[in-house]
Amino acid sequence: MKVLMIPSWYPKPGAPLLGTFYKEQAEALAAKGIEVAVAHVSVGSGMVHLSGIRRKVINGVLTYTYTQPNFTPGWEKGRRIQRIRMLEALYRRIEKEWGRPDVVNLRSSLQGYEALALCRKHGLPMFFMEHSSYVLTEKPDSPALERLRAVMGYASVNACVSSALQEVMNPIAETRIIPDPVDGEVFYPKEVRTDPDVFVFRAMGQLRPIKGYDTLIEAFALFKKNTDRPVRLEIAGTGGFRKQLQSKIDSLEIGDCCTLVGAIPRGEAPDFMNGCDCFVCSSRMETLSCVLNEAAACGKPVISTSCGGPLDIVTDETGLLVPVDDAKAMASAMRTMLETARNYDGQKIRELTLERFGRDMVADLLVNACRDAAQTQSPPPQSMGKTKKGLISNLFFETLKIGAVTIGGGFAMIPLLADCYSSKHNWLTKDEMTDVLAVAQSLPGPIALNASVISGYRAGGVAGGIAAGLGMVLPPLIIMSLIATGYTWFRTNPYVAAAFHGIQACVCGLLAWATVTLGKNAIKKGRGIWTTAVFGAALVLSLLTRLHALFFIGGGLLAGFIFQALLASEKHYDKRVD
Repeated sequence: MKVLMIPSWYPKPGAPLLGTFYKEQAEALAAKGIEVAVAHVSVGSGMVHLSGIRRKVINGVLTYTYTQPNFTPGWEKGRRIQRIRMLEALYRRIEKEWGRPDVVNLRSSLQGYEALALCRKHGLPMFFMEHSSYVLTEKPDSPALERLRAVMGYASVNACVSSALQEVMNPIAETRIIPDPVDGEVFYPKEVRTDPDVFVFRAMGQLRPIKGYDTLIEAFALFKKNTDRPVRLEIAGTGGFRKQLQSKIDSLEIGDCCTLVGAIPRGEAPDFMNGCDCFVCSSRMETLSCVLNEAAACGKPVISTSCGGPLDIVTDETGLLVPVDDAKAMASAMRTMLETARNYDGQKIRELTLERFGRDMVADLLVNACRDAAQTQSPPPQSMGKTKKGLISNLFFETLKIGAVTIGGGFAMIPLLADCYSSKHNWLTKDEMTDVLAVAQSLPGPIALNASVISGYRAGGVAGGIAAGLGMVLPPLIIMSLIATGYTWFRTNPYVAAAFHGIQACVCGLLAWATVTLGKNAIKKGRGIWTTAVFGAALVLSLLTRLHALFFIGGGLLAGFIFQALLASEKHYDKRVD
């Protein structure tokens, strides 16, 4: 069986530890006799970036990476468009050199739209595996969770790494739990301590606010005040929060026993784990926490916050759980661990960890999921498993039906078109549909025809745009030709006039519904105040002045450019994506 893994992030120059668990799981599949290739695309955060396609075989895994500069800085959707094109180019080379995969294994939905575009175009089945914590932190109506739902709707098999993620994902589609594995041959107990008289707590992870290291440092300061024994806290990792953490250490005057030790090379991680008496996870949110399992595989007891994934890991036999962001509770747990760490059975901790999270056991679960997905090949919700011809005919006939009942002008078509493309067939997301309508309104010509052609093109390429355009034009052309032959009768018939009065009222209701639903989607997370201000200004000016519509369109265009420039300058976009 051939498995093509598409990771949303992966180790690369300058970030060798990024996505190491993806790399290790690909290697675990290869060790089980599965042919594995990795396809990773990365768009740089700036205009200067190491570019091109690279091919390597790493520990039995054929690895393709494609990197390029970001040609749309400050515009995340532009990066997505670039990655879709890059992934397609990468796949064509992979298929030529390696062959067609039996299944695509998407790792995290952060690049979900990119993987969906590839799978739909080539009719590839998907096994989707979620790792990212955004599933637990985003609101249900967020674009991120809309993307998650789109991916899960297509995938033949869905899985996640913990019960915390499963609880959110199961209502969308049936979801398996396949935890991240720990390699017991790499992480095992060994003696590396240099000063056994000092009780050492250690933590490891990116220096970001979500890791809760500020609370951990505060807890350690409280704990240290209440003990006379020599103790240390060492935190490994790099990140943008280092300066703030160091400032906190300095202000609490614990720099002599609390240290930020920087990045630990992957090969030295087992020694780092073995060099402590207790390993600590202080995160505010974790999907699983690989480092907890790695420390436990070394036989070390752990302390963790009850932040999601660790609830699947920590038991009474392996360590202690404390509330999130509770410095006093963490300090109390550290004091308890100082007194009781010797009572934990290190060999038992290791056995329990490998029994639940061992590499071979997890690799078997991954192999089964890949095989199930490859064998199922169930058609996705938007019927993209059909031939290209079938999609084009669908676009034509669906738009034809809309065109036949669009009475009251182009705007009356908006709710029907949005419902058809976004809800009924999932050809476009609500986010994409909003953009389509914005562009259609800004272009010359009838909005009905503009929106149909653009949305058809986005769903089915040039042929899709032509099909949707014809479907929208034919009904009014035929109907108006018939009406022209009996214009006098239509103009004077009281029943026709009464019918149109009722239809006009209905159209007003449809327009109101479309305004509310699309308006809610347009005011996106992180942009609500800005877009609300632009909306309010446009509404007030339209009510109080007689400015031409071009003024509002141009003003909105200028406001959008200014906002994107501000976002780029403040580095607002989430660094989790490349």
